[in-house]
Amino acid sequence: MLPEFTYLALFLLLLPQESGVPLWPPGYAVLIVLGYRAAHGDGNAYALLGVAALASFLGANILYGIGRGAGHPLVVRHGRRFGLTGDRLARVDTWLQRCGVQAIIAGRLFPGMRITAGLAAGIFGVPYRVFVAIAALTGVLWAGFYTGVGIFAGKMLGAADVAQIRAAPVAFSLLTGAAVVIAVAVLAYRRRTLAQGG
Repeated sequence: MLPEFTYLALFLLLLPQESGVPLWPPGYAVLIVLGYRAAHGDGNAYALLGVAALASFLGANILYGIGRGAGHPLVVRHGRRFGLTGDRLARVDTWLQRCGVQAIIAGRLFPGMRITAGLAAGIFGVPYRVFVAIAALTGVLWAGFYTGVGIFAGKMLGAADVAQIRAAPVAFSLLTGAAVVIAVAVLAYRRRTLAQGG
């Protein structure tokens, strides 16, 4: 079973990330791994879902507060460090005007837009009572999706297969290495996309 502090460590990793602080490893990757382990009885899937959803909800509220308090000029001036260029915020504003609440929901669920959507909701004056509902809904959906991916993978790959992989150190090392390479490639792609203002 996972030690109790694992859930606290997960929360302490996810909360800063969901508040806009880029940390390693990505929260979604950790959720997939822990969901995978939960599928084999090593952890509680509901606890993972609850902790991740809470961290996402609180992080979204922090972003909303920053956007509401700092306002557009401060975010434009310092947001470049986080990929929040003036052009990107202008596109988000147009998207918000056209699609309203659906734009914030989509942004909170779409990789690469989660942080921007929370800040934009505060900057452009989305009512807080509306944003709280969006943050709660999208927090559960986001956490449930990545935990579910891990559980699904765990169910597809049976315990016997896992034991065989662990018994073969070379194969296990190759699989672990492949996972790291994929994660680095995804991060590099996202960083390049942010640098190009996408």
